[in-house]
Amino acid sequence: MKNKGFTLIELLAVIVVLAIILIIAVPKVLRVIEDSDKESFRLTGENLLKGVKDKTLIDSMTGVSTKTYTIEDGAFVDESISMSGELPDSGTIIVKADGSVLMAVKNDKYCLKKRYEEDKVQLVEDPSCELPVSKIYGVRFNNATVGTRTDDAEGLTYTVNTSTITSDFDTAEIYNEIEDYTDTDGNIYVKIPRFYIKKTKSEGNIWTYQISKDRQDIGYYLPESFRNHTNGDILDYVLIGKYNASLNNTKLESKSGTSPLVSQNINTFRTYAKNNGPSYQLIDIHAIDLIQVLFYVEFATLDSTSIMYGYANGNASVISSGTTNTVATASGSPTSNTSGKYAMKYRGIENLWGNIWQIIDGINIKNNRVYISKNPTNYTSGVFTGDYMSLGYINADVVNPPIEMGYDTNQPYANFPISTGTYANSIYKDNYYRLSSENGISFFGGSWNIGISGGVSCWYFGYTSSSAISNLGSRLIKKAF
Repeated sequence: MKNKGFTLIELLAVIVVLAIILIIAVPKVLRVIEDSDKESFRLTGENLLKGVKDKTLIDSMTGVSTKTYTIEDGAFVDESISMSGELPDSGTIIVKADGSVLMAVKNDKYCLKKRYEEDKVQLVEDPSCELPVSKIYGVRFNNATVGTRTDDAEGLTYTVNTSTITSDFDTAEIYNEIEDYTDTDGNIYVKIPRFYIKKTKSEGNIWTYQISKDRQDIGYYLPESFRNHTNGDILDYVLIGKYNASLNNTKLESKSGTSPLVSQNINTFRTYAKNNGPSYQLIDIHAIDLIQVLFYVEFATLDSTSIMYGYANGNASVISSGTTNTVATASGSPTSNTSGKYAMKYRGIENLWGNIWQIIDGINIKNNRVYISKNPTNYTSGVFTGDYMSLGYINADVVNPPIEMGYDTNQPYANFPISTGTYANSIYKDNYYRLSSENGISFFGGSWNIGISGGVSCWYFGYTSSSAISNLGSRLIKKAF
């Protein structure tokens, strides 16, 4: 029987099928090749990191701390580092004394970047491939209430209007990323992006505060609010309750139009916060630390009520949440910033001071010494061992506005009064209160009738963990797990 050849229609069908296969397969093959190229270049970056860190470690033994490595035309400039494989075409790598690395290198197709705080090299779309250097905003208080701006904060200012505050910091790094955030339960928070803090206390009661999105040197620390203490991950942001905490059944919430929960002890507040889930907690010392520093840097003053009075001037009782919703700017107080009859908000956080005292977790006090825990999963009242580490100074035992705050280099995030004086000679105009109780917890901010004594530096020590008071509440935090 004679073999028949393919008909034209059959040939066309085969060609069409092959074309379809090519249309489907070629992009996938190209994508696999591209992904392989990207991963190969990323691994080159990882090898670069190891090589320069090893080299810097050797150099550090001879007195070199921070080192900059430059790559041009695919080779290191003035550096002999043994590297296998092809180097990027160009770029810069900076290794700090603490071993953290800042990197931006590229080849003809891709860019690799690494910020100080990140663990891995990231491949990004950035034709310029410039070093991701962040600005530094600072303020220096030379034994005085009013500070002098430093670094990239020089020249920045603000204006306090009748009920609003306009600030150059609205467009500054860190501050311009602070925004409202609503979770799936309808709780409203203020989302604060990750940043680093450096505090320096010099002889003569001179304080310098600096903040940056990057860890600029070994003196900067990461606030514990940006850490997942379960697995050690660094978090991109923290969510701080926009409003004083209220109660919904057995859970704390942060919602407008609600009445703040009061007259409960810290253990009850802590339980209600955790009932929301593992990423929830009460506001703690580490959140207060980052808020305080943001405030000090922005306003360059230690007199909070000179900026906003808050609901604190001889008022009779608590007010419901949400009265600052009408304020058009990130900070301000409806109707008046100076009368003390209206709630204030700072960077969206309502009643940061005034209205009610707020229980601050992570702090236990014994015989005028403060013990701090970094780990919110283990916050417990009345504990002075284990996670709770004592500060290296004793608190003042006289109720008055503070003249000087203590500083422990091992725990720079906790600064409390070590000396106080009259309002006239004090540096911090927000008052410091304490009871004679040996063991206690801490309150923050001041309540509805406290007057100019309240503010971002106002603390109350000495009440016990069983205390439940009509002007005492707290605030909810959610970690970015």
